[in-house]
Amino acid sequence: MQDYTTYIIFFLTGVITAVLILWMNTPFARLAMAAVGLLDTLLTEDKNDTFVSQLESKMKTALWQLLIFIFLSLGILTPSIGVFTYPFHDLGSYETYFYAVGSLLPFVWIGVFTKKTSDYSYLSQLLHRLVLSHYNLGRWLLKQQVRKIDEKDVDNQKSVIITGLARAGTTALTKALHERGNFSSLDYSNMPFLLYPRLWKRFYNPKKKEEKERAHKDGVKVGLASVEALEEYFFKVQTQDSYISMDGLKVHELLDQDWNQYFAYQSSISLGKTYLAKNNNQILRVKSLLTQGNNTKVFMLFREPLEHANSLLQQHRSFSKEQQEDPFILDYMNWLGHHEFGLNQRPFLFDAENTVSDYQSNQIEYWLERWIDYYQYALTLSGITFISYRSFLESPKTVLDQISSIIGEDIQTENLQLFHKTAKDIPFEDAGLKKKAEEIYDRLLATSNQEPNQLGC
Repeated sequence: MQDYTTYIIFFLTGVITAVLILWMNTPFARLAMAAVGLLDTLLTEDKNDTFVSQLESKMKTALWQLLIFIFLSLGILTPSIGVFTYPFHDLGSYETYFYAVGSLLPFVWIGVFTKKTSDYSYLSQLLHRLVLSHYNLGRWLLKQQVRKIDEKDVDNQKSVIITGLARAGTTALTKALHERGNFSSLDYSNMPFLLYPRLWKRFYNPKKKEEKERAHKDGVKVGLASVEALEEYFFKVQTQDSYISMDGLKVHELLDQDWNQYFAYQSSISLGKTYLAKNNNQILRVKSLLTQGNNTKVFMLFREPLEHANSLLQQHRSFSKEQQEDPFILDYMNWLGHHEFGLNQRPFLFDAENTVSDYQSNQIEYWLERWIDYYQYALTLSGITFISYRSFLESPKTVLDQISSIIGEDIQTENLQLFHKTAKDIPFEDAGLKKKAEEIYDRLLATSNQEPNQLGC
């Protein structure tokens, strides 16, 4: 009987040890965040009067988290040490086997019976938090990325920016260009080291393939090779999120040195090719972008208003649900500046005063207002080529040929896939809002036949 009791003790000790190790995820993450937070403070470029107090605070936090982690680690090791110092214990005995089985059981249980709540593992989520949450670290990484880029590279850098309100077809057009032209862009394999992809590639260079439908559930396949709206993180870091408020995203200008860094960043990614990026937020700074970047071409997609507003509403509902189930998706979209829909949805603020809507985000009228705000402002901009979403669906070759002519780059147009979208009857009650949107849409259609837009209203 004594032998069975010993086996049970060893087994339970293994289970307890494994459970404690799993429980240590949180204190380990806190320690890691505190350590990188301290490093982030040390990398602060503007060491003003508050720097010392911030440094002291970060040091205290890191020290406390370290002490807590050491204390808890010793607590975990104690039962294991007690087991393996058991009098006359033979490491090859049955006791050891029972301990090993007990220590593996919680991990097996979690792997088999626990529902997976995220596509990202614990360590992957932690790495994203460590890298993307610390902007001073980001600035330092960016300097390493662009340090070998000279002024000649920057002056000769060509770039193509695809923009438009979310759900306008920007992803499909960007993918088509990237697959068929001499373009280079950020892709999912660069996450989370978006500002130093050159270094990250040395350690993480997986086989790139598009494996599954993206979270939008719109039939678009994504994988590590998929180009996406990832460059906005550059602007978040350079501006310290100054253009993002609780009310929305504001139109803003960048300093000359920030634009120089941006074009150097482009050059470090493109390596002689034309830089390609999808960025729906570029409308917030496109005036100064086109002034600074003589070799930059901007293409903006637009879509039939009610159809577009309904698509935004459906995505808002879908992402809100997914972000509630997996909070990491919310963090992920915040890091990348994606506030188009979901729990973190924030409107674009194109007026000096914030626009207050009479509708809620669960109403299609709210999204038609966002459509009107976006494209009404877009029509005041010069230097943009507008592209109809419907035209791209029905005649992609014509659209790609137009882009090829404007940018002076060859784009292959053989075997282009035609997209088929069935028109839906979308009920809508606010006739005045609908009429306003249709008038803007008619202007966009007329303007899309000019290249580029010279209205400058």
